Amino acid sequence: MICFKTLNCWNKVGKNLTDGQLQRAKEKLKSALLMQLDGTTAVCEEIGRQVLTYNKRISANEIFGRINSVTVNDVRRVMSEKCEDSDPVVVCMGPLGDLPDYNSIRNWTYWNRW
Repeated sequence: MICFKTLNCWNKVGKNLTDGQLQRAKEKLKSALLMQLDGTTAVCEEIGRQVLTYNKRISANEIFGRINSVTVNDVRRVMSEKCEDSDPVVVCMGPLGDLPDYNSIRNWTYWNRW
């Protein structure tokens, strides 16, 4: 059941996201990024992640610029590409008794298209 609730939440985000909600999410993300860099170890880890991902260190201004460039239409496009009529990846840990059949999960992505 939790799987369908999660998919339903993603579906609502993709369909009903407003500019105000997206702006709040951007501000929370930027705050979280800055707050996690509270010591030299965290800064070094962040530099390492950036070098592995981008082959260079990215300034906070560039990261914030990338975050600020995301629009509601970008979120809707990605949600459509990744969650609409797609083959989801399912990972479960612990008792599997309540995990729905994979075909049921896959069918949900088809029937809950835009």
